[in-house]
Amino acid sequence: MNVRPIVFPVILLFASLCAGQVVTSNEDCPAIVIAGPLVAVKDGDNAIFTALITGDFDSKKIGYEWSLDNGEIVSGQGTNEISVTVSGKPNVTVNVSGIDEVCNGTVSLAAPYGDVKPYAIFFDEFGKVKDKLLERRIAALVDALRRNPTTSAKIITYGAADAVRKRDAEIKDLAARASGSPDLARMVFANGGVEKDIRTRVWIVPPGVNADELN
Repeated sequence: MNVRPIVFPVILLFASLCAGQVVTSNEDCPAIVIAGPLVAVKDGDNAIFTALITGDFDSKKIGYEWSLDNGEIVSGQGTNEISVTVSGKPNVTVNVSGIDEVCNGTVSLAAPYGDVKPYAIFFDEFGKVKDKLLERRIAALVDALRRNPTTSAKIITYGAADAVRKRDAEIKDLAARASGSPDLARMVFANGGVEKDIRTRVWIVPPGVNADELN
């Protein structure tokens, strides 16, 4: 059996992404999450929803069936990711088949919708990390920007000047090489000031939010 574990790259992603999750009492069951828009959508907007699975499962048996209230599925039916056109508050449901029949394979997510005052969303913070973990964190940021094409990222790094410049260069390089890399102009870098140890904070910034006030 082709068993493939999938691990979420960034722990803070659970809190920062708009997500629905299935949790069962059976520890052998995979957890299923829908990741959706970070900021409120309006009628006519396009939005991306992705089903993510953690745990052990046979990838060859997995199937995805999506349904949507208040909108239209434009593409992706039958895959783990759909693109939709919004018409009313979007509520998506995915039924994941191919997992053990004792496990719950259905999860739903209602995305933020309407004239909600925009605000910056704290996405991640990390200090000194290994190269592979930094790569995963930046891949998660790139994916969040891809899902939310009107947003930008404010990346603030604290530490010695040389260390800040080095980290900024590493992040830019990893973002440029990541799958689905956004326009790097959407990633704004700032020096947060001198600290003993290197530290980076990442914010997702919707249109209309003053990113200069972030720290």
